Amino acid sequence: MANKDNKKKRKSINVGTSLVLVTFVILCLVAFAALSYSSSEADFLKTSQTAQRNSDYYTALNAAHDSHKTYSDYFRKAAAGSKNIDEYYDKINKEFSDTAISITKDGKRILLSYLTKINDSSSLQTTISTTCNNGKAFFELISEKTVNMED
Repeated sequence: MANKDNKKKRKSINVGTSLVLVTFVILCLVAFAALSYSSSEADFLKTSQTAQRNSDYYTALNAAHDSHKTYSDYFRKAAAGSKNIDEYYDKINKEFSDTAISITKDGKRILLSYLTKINDSSSLQTTISTTCNNGKAFFELISEKTVNMED
């Protein structure tokens, strides 16, 4: 009889142990699920912010390129009536004097630099070069870079 009592005690201890073990495993799974959800939500927010920044950047880039096309049309017109680089520079300087475009003469070329707003804290700075030869305008894109406006 003592043998039967020992078997009953062992079975109840085994059932209790397995219940505690299953409960612990379930709690671990719930904790890992909560951590995974939290991590994926943070990744989603960061990805959304990155997508918005990229969208803003490319919108500003397209606007800068549209401006570049407008300016290049003017360069052609100004070059057609210019006899030399100084006259070409004077026409460009006069045309863009009331704008926020920075104009500098660098030897035989003219550099124009302008900003296109990306968002409240940054802008796209575009620099283009133009020159005039025999009544024809030549121009090229020198640089496009993001500038932090908070400084």
